[in-house]
Amino acid sequence: PSTGMGAPWTFVTGTPNPGWDDVVEPNNDEYQGELSIDTAGIYDYAARISGDSGTTWVYCDLDDLLNGGYTPDQAGHAEVGQV
Repeated sequence: PSTGMGAPWTFVTGTPNPGWDDVVEPNNDEYQGELSIDTAGIYDYAARISGDSGTTWVYCDLDDLLNGGYTPDQAGHAEVGQV
């Protein structure tokens, strides 16, 4: 993407979590997706959301959007062993 995320990324479709209770966290939404990584290594992960059917995207990491959207130091990390 042209947002400074660097190397190629692969995105999966997220779906609303049916078990999410917005009464407890009324200002949050919870989506889930399944990662499939078939090559050993260390990977970063992030999320992106769109409010206009994919015309524009906001890239997200582990801290909130008030801290600038996506930054590599706040990305999630996944370590995959030999497969």
